[in-house]
Amino acid sequence: MLGKIKEARAVLDQAEASLTLEPEFYIVLGMQLLKRSPGMPVLNPFSELANLAGSSRKKAAPAPSVPPETEWSALARECLHKAEALRPADPAIKAQIRNTLMLV
Repeated sequence: MLGKIKEARAVLDQAEASLTLEPEFYIVLGMQLLKRSPGMPVLNPFSELANLAGSSRKKAAPAPSVPPETEWSALARECLHKAEALRPADPAIKAQIRNTLMLV
């Protein structure tokens, strides 16, 4: 997948030109792009909870660094924004995006 961002954008442009895409399409695509984006940190929510629970007894862990945005994560962000733009007043879309981001 690395190095094929132009091809990915071309396929997305072709899909947008020939199909009526729903917000769910963009949400799933955004999630897949984020999952496969190089440099995305893998967070274990259980270790984060353990750090919070033990913070009164020991020094808190430093905040995780935010990885720099890549072309892939930028495309994923664009897809999520397009999903929201299709139904800006629909709270279910915002909830689906939020829930999707929690899975990445």
